[in-house]
Amino acid sequence: MDISRYLKLYLVLETSALRLQLDDFITQAAEGGVTAIQLRDKKTTAFERYHTAKKIKLLIGKKDILFIINNNADIAAAVEAAGVHLGPEDLPPAAVKRHFPDFYVGVSCNNYNDCAKANKARADYAGAGPVFFTATKTNLSAGRPKRD
Repeated sequence: MDISRYLKLYLVLETSALRLQLDDFITQAAEGGVTAIQLRDKKTTAFERYHTAKKIKLLIGKKDILFIINNNADIAAAVEAAGVHLGPEDLPPAAVKRHFPDFYVGVSCNNYNDCAKANKARADYAGAGPVFFTATKTNLSAGRPKRD
């Protein structure tokens, strides 16, 4: 399957930032044309992420939406997500692909070297950012704007 068709409107979801109930938000996002959802939820436990992921998986049902779990290949496998998105401090993409060959594996890239590593690791896609300050990411790379 060509992953590029799912990378058109890619939602990185932090449920703590929602102003709607999760059910309503996911329904509206799907109706609004989102093509991929990445459950991030860095500040929750694995147990909580697992249950949130199960709920999202149920909510998107048979809709043609790519579902990715941030950092946790085990949770992605447990809920039958399409794959996992990895940061520089997570498992190496090659290790994930070796154990989960059907997963899509995305990686975070903040510079040219990160992109070269992602390409060498045969990642399926790369995510760039953040470009601007965000309260959800405190360890911004060099060259990224920081909050005053």
